[in-house]
Amino acid sequence: MPSLLPGRTVIAIDLPGLGDSTGNPPSMTKTVLATYVHKLLDHLGHHENVQVVGHDFGLNVAYPLAAQHRDQVAGLFLMDGGLVGKNLKFATLASASWHFSFFMQNPLAEELVAGRVETFLTRFFQSVKTAGENVSDDELAEFVRVFSRPQVLHAGFELYRTLTQDEAANTKLQDTPLTIPVHMITQAALADLFLPPIHDAAPHATFAVVPGAGHCLVHEAPDRVLAEINAFYPTSTP
Repeated sequence: MPSLLPGRTVIAIDLPGLGDSTGNPPSMTKTVLATYVHKLLDHLGHHENVQVVGHDFGLNVAYPLAAQHRDQVAGLFLMDGGLVGKNLKFATLASASWHFSFFMQNPLAEELVAGRVETFLTRFFQSVKTAGENVSDDELAEFVRVFSRPQVLHAGFELYRTLTQDEAANTKLQDTPLTIPVHMITQAALADLFLPPIHDAAPHATFAVVPGAGHCLVHEAPDRVLAEINAFYPTSTP
C-alpha cells in the first residue's frame, strides 16, 4: 500500500464479517458484499472514477460492484481468482483444490478448525505456496487473531458456501458486458481455468501470466504486482 500512495488515495477494506469489521451481513453472496462496498465508497465521497484492485474473493466482489454500479467504477485490476458464472461453474472450480469441498461442510468445518486456527492456517498457507516468500510470522499471527473470532471464521467459510448463488447472479450480470478497462494477472498453473471466465464479464479484458508465482501473488511477486498496477492505473506523480 505505501508504494501505491503517491498520487492516489488508497482504501483497503475489511469486508463485512471479516477482519475487524463488525456486524453480521444477511448474506455472504458477492452481490450483497459489493453493495456494502458501494455504500462505503459513497459515504467516503467516491461516487465515480474508482479504480478497483481485487485478489481472489476480492475479485469476486469487484465484479458485481462494477456490474451493478457502472458509474462508480472506472476499472478493474484482478488477481488470480475464479469468476463463476456463464462458463465457469462452481463444480469445476471446486475440483481445483481440496479446500473448496472442506469449507462447504457446515458446521463441520468450523467445529474442526475452531481452537486450531494457527495449525490450520499454517498448513493451509504452506499448501498454496509456490515461490518467493510465504506469509511472515507477523502476518500469520494477524490472520490467526482475526480468524479466531467465531464470526470471522464462519464468514470466511460462507464466502465459499455462497458460490453457487454467485454463479447464478453472475450469469445474469454477464448478459450486459463491462465496457470499462479490465486487466487480470494470474499464475500460470491455473491460467486456463481463470482467464476465459473474465471474458464472459468483460470481452475486451487483457491478461498477463506471472511466471513462477502461485496464488499469493502479492507475497510471491510483489514487484511484478506493483508494476502491473502502476501500468494499468498510471498517475502523473513520479
